[in-house]
Amino acid sequence: MGGNTSKCLITLDRPGVAYRPNDIISGQCVLQTEKPVPLSQLSVSLRGEARCQWTEQQQVHGRDAQGRPHNRSETVHYRSDHPCVKLKYYPGNVYPSTLSPGQHNIGFNFQLPSGGLPSTFEGQYGHIRYWIEAHLHKPGVFNIDDRARVPIIVNSPALSSIQELSQRVFNSNSKTVGLINGQPLVLRCELPSMGHNVGSEIPVQCFIDNGSDKPMILRAALKQESTFYARGCQRKTSVKIARYIGPNVGPREKTSQLLPLIIPLTAPVVQNTCPIIHLNYTVVVTLEIPGSFDLHCELPVILTHDIRIFAYTHQMGNTITKCIINLDRPGVAFRPNDLISGYCLIETNQPILVSQLSIKLKGQAECQWSESQTQLTSRNKSDIQHRMYLSCVDLNGLPSTFKGQYGYIRYWIEANLRNPDGLDNNPWIPVHIMSPALVSIQELTQRSFDSQRRTVRSAKGQYSVVCIQCEIGRMGHNAGENIPVLCYVDNPSDKILSLRAELRQESTFLSAGGRHDWSETLNETIPITIRSYTTGRTYDIQVAIPVLASVVQNSCPIIQVKYHVRVQLAIPGLWMDLFCKLPVIVTRDQCQLAPPPPPPPPLLPLPPLHTVPVNVDNDDVDNNCAVIVKARPNSSSLV
Repeated sequence: MGGNTSKCLITLDRPGVAYRPNDIISGQCVLQTEKPVPLSQLSVSLRGEARCQWTEQQQVHGRDAQGRPHNRSETVHYRSDHPCVKLKYYPGNVYPSTLSPGQHNIGFNFQLPSGGLPSTFEGQYGHIRYWIEAHLHKPGVFNIDDRARVPIIVNSPALSSIQELSQRVFNSNSKTVGLINGQPLVLRCELPSMGHNVGSEIPVQCFIDNGSDKPMILRAALKQESTFYARGCQRKTSVKIARYIGPNVGPREKTSQLLPLIIPLTAPVVQNTCPIIHLNYTVVVTLEIPGSFDLHCELPVILTHDIRIFAYTHQMGNTITKCIINLDRPGVAFRPNDLISGYCLIETNQPILVSQLSIKLKGQAECQWSESQTQLTSRNKSDIQHRMYLSCVDLNGLPSTFKGQYGYIRYWIEANLRNPDGLDNNPWIPVHIMSPALVSIQELTQRSFDSQRRTVRSAKGQYSVVCIQCEIGRMGHNAGENIPVLCYVDNPSDKILSLRAELRQESTFLSAGGRHDWSETLNETIPITIRSYTTGRTYDIQVAIPVLASVVQNSCPIIQVKYHVRVQLAIPGLWMDLFCKLPVIVTRDQCQLAPPPPPPPPLLPLPPLHTVPVNVDNDDVDNNCAVIVKARPNSSSLV
C-alpha cells in the first residue's frame, strides 16, 4: 500500500432522514483506489456516543517554600463518555477478495436497536451524536488511513408509560398585590395530558382571578432544563425554546384563557435513555405585575415522538368521528421536490359526505416580541399555504423549519372535516422541511479570511506585535460537517496565549417596521495553549457544525439566519482579546466538491443481518450499556 492513493466516500440510501429504533440504515461505501486493495482492510461502522465536557476554575490553598500562605487557581477538566450504540461490519470476513484498481461500491446496512437509544442532542456542555464511518486501513509506517464519516439523526421516543403520558397536570399559585389593603390574585393552570408530541401544540388552560386594581400581562413559555454529569459532578443549563404572549388581564377581572404553546420540531427527546445527560421540560405560565414580583405557575411535561398521540376524537352533533393523519414516512425531514404522501383515517358512527373533508399543507413564518417601553406587541406573519392532496407537493424554494428566540418557521399537514351544524374537526401533524441555502456556487466556494494584530508590552518593558491570521478554504459547508480553520499565530512576546474557535449563529427577525437580532454559540473548541516566543506556528482547528443546524438564507423575507466562525486569541493582561470573524454558509447537499458519478450496482450482494456479541474493554464505558455489533456471517474474528 506504499504510495497508494485512495478515496473513500459514504452515500446513504435515504440521506437526511431522521431514523427511529428498529429502522434499517443502508447505503454504499464508494471506494476508489489506484492499486489493488485487500477487502479485509475495509470496515464500516455505525457509532453513537454521548459526551459531557466542561472546565472549572478552582482555588487551591497552600504554602510556599518559606511557609507563607499561597493561593493559586487551577483549571479542572470534567469529561464523561457513554456509548449509545456500536455496530460494525467487515466485508472481508464475508467475501475474501482483493479489489482491483478503480471504483467499487460496497453495500452495507445496519439495524438500530429496538429501544433505549437517546435522541440526537447538542447542548452547551455535552452532546449525543450518531454517525456512519468507513475505515480503510493502510499498513505501513508512513501511510495514513483513509476515513469517511457521515452524521445521522436519531429520534427516539421517551421511555415513559402510557399512564404517565396521559396523566392530567394542574397547578395553582396565589399572592397578595399591594402593601396596604392588598388584594388577592389567583392563577390556576391545567394541561389535558403530560405527554405531547414534538411539533404539536400544548393547550395551556389558565384561570385568573385578579382582585387588584393593576393590569397584567399573561405569558407562557416552554423551558428546557439540561443536566450533564461527569466525575461525580454536574452542570445544569436552562433555556426557553418556545414562548407565547397572551392577552392582557384587566383590573378586577376574572377570566379563562387558552394559550396554544407550539413545541419546536427540533426539540430533542432524552427521557430516561442516557445516564450522563438528562432533559426535562416545563411549561412556565407567568403573570407580569407592574411594580411587583411576577406570579409563576410551572407544569411538567414529557416530550416524545409517539405518533399515536395525534389521534383526534370529536363529537359533531349526533355524529361521533375519529380522525387520524398518518404519513407514509413519519419522522422524515423532507427536501425540495420531495413527495409527501399519507392517508387520513376517519371513523364515524353516521354517514358523512366526502366533500366535507379537505387536506392542506400549511407553512407559516412568524416574528413576535414585546417592547417594555410601550407594552405593545410587535407582530408580523408571512403565510405559506398550499391547498392540495397529500400525494403531490412541490417544496421547491421554501425556507427550512426553524425555531428562534423571537420567531419560527413551521409546516404541518391539516385535515378539515366541515360540520354544518357545529364545530369542525381539525386534526393536524407537523412536517419537518430541510431546504438548502439560496446562494450561488461562487459564494459557496469563496475563501473566508481575516487577520488581527496588537502591540503587547512584556514584563521588561519591551514592546512586541502579536499577530493572528485565520483562513477557511471555502465558505460553504454542509450541516454535520467539520469546518477546517487554518490559524497562523505569531507570538514574539513573553506571554502565554490561548487560542480557541466557536461557531456562532446570528438570527435577524423583522416585524412591524422593527428589528431584533439574536446571537448564540452553537459549538466551541477546546482552548489551545500557545507558549511565549513562538513565531511562525500554524494551527488547524476543526469546528463541528451541528446536524440540526437551521438553514434559512435568502428564503424568508422576515427571518434571516447566518453563521460565522469566531476565533479568539486570549492575551493575559489586556482588556480586549484578538478576534477574527470568518463568515460561513451552512447548507445541505450543496458542498460536494467532486460528486461521484452514478454508482453502479453493488459489488457484492447483501446477506441477512444477525447479532454478534462483542466484548468491550473500556474504562469509560458504562456497565449498564449493552453493546451490539451487526455483522455478516462468518465474522468470528470481530474485535
